[in-house]
Amino acid sequence: MDFERIPPTKQALSEALQLAKEIMDEIELNKSPLSNVALKTMRLAKLLNDFENQRIFEYEVSGYPQPTKDHDKFIDSLIKSNRVIEILETGKKCTSWYNGSISEIESQIKMDEITLSTSKNVNISSVYMDVRNFNRLLTSRKNLIYQYALKKYTELKFSEISDDVFSRIRSRVDSSIGKIIPDAEKEFVAIYDNLKSNNSVDWSNAVHGCRRILKALADKLYPVRQDKIDKNGNSIKLGDGNYINRLVAFVEEKSKSSRFNSIVGSHLDFIGDRLQSVSDSAQKGSHDTIVNKEEADRCVVFTYLLVGDILSLIDEKN
Repeated sequence: MDFERIPPTKQALSEALQLAKEIMDEIELNKSPLSNVALKTMRLAKLLNDFENQRIFEYEVSGYPQPTKDHDKFIDSLIKSNRVIEILETGKKCTSWYNGSISEIESQIKMDEITLSTSKNVNISSVYMDVRNFNRLLTSRKNLIYQYALKKYTELKFSEISDDVFSRIRSRVDSSIGKIIPDAEKEFVAIYDNLKSNNSVDWSNAVHGCRRILKALADKLYPVRQDKIDKNGNSIKLGDGNYINRLVAFVEEKSKSSRFNSIVGSHLDFIGDRLQSVSDSAQKGSHDTIVNKEEADRCVVFTYLLVGDILSLIDEKN
């Protein structure tokens, strides 16, 4: 199993959204030491199954390992966390980094400040330089954490809005499609089960389910009939396999809005081409057409949107 691609649960996503907001608030209002905030950020990455950034924030909390022969294991994390810097040494560029944890940085700043305020026999300029460098490093850690929390908060908030919108559409479709297609609800349940799988064959089956729902809808609303001629003189096939054409014809005949016809028609053409491609691939014994879960998700969302638009054209009498 590819653990890097395990999707987080809805409960984890909800907690992550709240946690990302808390992290930003604590940094903006300077409520807590940054070392404490870093611990929360590590948990945020853990909730999202973002293992790469979880490892980075673990290093930020505990400190990075000392360089060894196999230091490549963590050098990538150093680079991504902006800890690696280029410095000039005897006229040549070389790479350097600071391995200490955030709490060590904070402690060093406090000790230097105490030294400056209480000790007289110190090289003040050297200590000032030390404080400035560590403050600069701490600021970069703060920015690293804040930007990560902001990015995740924005993504999660947008996802939450999208889920709310889709949930309303789904609820409307689920409550009405059963009256038109009795087996549609069972078909949608099967589609969801296939989407939960990590197997690309199941994702293809989810798309095939979308095809069956749209064809059943076409069979009910606009049954097979003789081909017709459109206003441009083109022949429109309305046979058994031309369910997309039949749905387009239904929309054109039912809707009084040319804009509505254009939008729904173009969406039907798009998903029709995609579904046909998957169907042709399946008949050849290949499931390579569906390459990732996101594409299957997109087909399901499009199907719901289209079914919702089409059902809105049905009179209560029908």
